[in-house]
Amino acid sequence: MCVLVACAAKGTRVVTTSSDADAQAFMNKSIVDIFGHWDADALEQLGDPTIYDAVRMQRARKNFARLATQLGPFVSYSGAKGKTEIRTEPNGTETKRAHYNATIKYRHGKLIVHMDALKQRGAWIIRNATMQPVVSKSKR
Repeated sequence: MCVLVACAAKGTRVVTTSSDADAQAFMNKSIVDIFGHWDADALEQLGDPTIYDAVRMQRARKNFARLATQLGPFVSYSGAKGKTEIRTEPNGTETKRAHYNATIKYRHGKLIVHMDALKQRGAWIIRNATMQPVVSKSKR
């Protein structure tokens, strides 16, 4: 499904869609690489360096280690769902802003992930990633 949202500047086209294959592929791979395997290095590599600085990455590594112990090993992932805003400038330059949610199942619970990413000049970068763990009662 694709919906034309606005024409912000003369000749600029903005479309919002829930079926952008490029964004879907980036989100699915990134979410599994980072949260399915608790890989803080993948988050650091894909994250905006102005946001994911050394202090934030140190905190992420501690949180990942704690959650890996609490939730246990990865069990399954059924894919992210969300929306992508695609802005095309008159010169053909395209920018994408993707906002997706996903749930990952682990042996002892699940993790609900929200991720925002931006694609400019052909490269995706994570602008925000938040997680909400749900630990099974038997593991608490």
